[in-house]
Amino acid sequence: MKHRGGKSISFISSGIYQDEVIQAIESIASISEENSAAIEEVSASAQEMSSQVQEVTNSAQSLAEMASTLRQVISHFNLEAATTDINKPALAPSTSAKIKPDPQVTSTDRKANRKAMDDYKEKVTT
Repeated sequence: MKHRGGKSISFISSGIYQDEVIQAIESIASISEENSAAIEEVSASAQEMSSQVQEVTNSAQSLAEMASTLRQVISHFNLEAATTDINKPALAPSTSAKIKPDPQVTSTDRKANRKAMDDYKEKVTT
């Protein structure tokens, strides 16, 4: 077997298979370069997607904070329906529903809510 392998190398070095070997090596090198370029492209796409996912995550967190603040601010209001007629909506745009401040909420709570909203508005606009 070694003798046979040695013959192959001597055939290559003597020029019989030299052109085929050179073409095969050039083909492998070309494919390797293409693979390398493709890997770089995939890596760049993955980084871009990661960046976009981070932006979406940040937006979702911001929306969650806004929703929490809004829930806190509106939690101090009671809705009282002035009518019990089932044919009319409980929150008709007329005077059938009145929004009244919750009597259990103190002025300190209201001030804290206003400050939280002002802080939030400042945070969003800057």
